Amino acid sequence: RTPFQRMRLAGYTKGVSENCAKGYTDPFAALMGWTRSSGHHRNMIMKGHRQMASAMSGDVWTQNYGVGKVGEVAEGAAPQRDARERLGATPR
Repeated sequence: RTPFQRMRLAGYTKGVSENCAKGYTDPFAALMGWTRSSGHHRNMIMKGHRQMASAMSGDVWTQNYGVGKVGEVAEGAAPQRDARERLGATPR
């Protein structure tokens, strides 16, 4: 899935950005990698973003950014818990 498709399932319809990093050993190292990359850093400081989620799967770290209210679900989108289940996410 694309970042937009994944975030749409979570209820976001606009203001979508994603950062991915592979091979970092801890969250701080991934964060430092993103801050040193102009494109990833722009996602992190973009004015319009109001919410951020971060996750790790294997050796891939992600950050997703969106606009919306906590608990807001886009029309036709499943609630967040169901969206995570459809994406194959497992609770930690």
